[in-house]
Amino acid sequence: MVVGLGTGSTAAFAVERVGQKLKSGELKDIICIPTSIATETQAKGLGIPLCTLNEKSRLDVAIDGADAVDPNLALIKGGGGALLREKMVEVMADKFICIVDDSKLVKGLGPSFALPVEITPFCHEHTMRLVAGLKEVAGCTATLRMGKVSTGAKKDGDDIAVTGIHPNPYEHNNLCILPPPSSKGCAAAPLPPLRATRSFGHRIPRC
Repeated sequence: MVVGLGTGSTAAFAVERVGQKLKSGELKDIICIPTSIATETQAKGLGIPLCTLNEKSRLDVAIDGADAVDPNLALIKGGGGALLREKMVEVMADKFICIVDDSKLVKGLGPSFALPVEITPFCHEHTMRLVAGLKEVAGCTATLRMGKVSTGAKKDGDDIAVTGIHPNPYEHNNLCILPPPSSKGCAAAPLPPLRATRSFGHRIPRC
């Protein structure tokens, strides 16, 4: 079984649990793909076998947290700065399990947590103006977070936190097709609830 390991405080509990079950012998014949350097370090410390998408392009399941979840099970992700890696890994999973607690449940996306848009450092001010000028985010504030993104490159990337947005996840394709950004933190296409403390499963759109 190939398992994707998410990034963040909630995902860290799942990584710890995988390590415990491997040690006890409850889990066997699995290999995991981490979505950040922090998760990779934690997994190695627990003796979890690891690989990358270069070795395994399809995953059986990916487990991660989220920054906000609305009643339609649309998510905001990427606040921890591992958005690009998370999306690359999780879209290749046959099943995605999202673990959240009650504090992440919101009536609408946006007011509780800004929408992350991961970009490249090159001409970042230009990119921020392009994002801020999109009609989909009219009336919102775009704030640049320098060097807060774990892209895995020699130099960290940047991201834009778009504050005040109340997005319909299907209306943000322009954030994907702008040439400079790497990825955005909005995901949709709900499926029935799956498992965990309060968890929801859905497929993340490939944008």
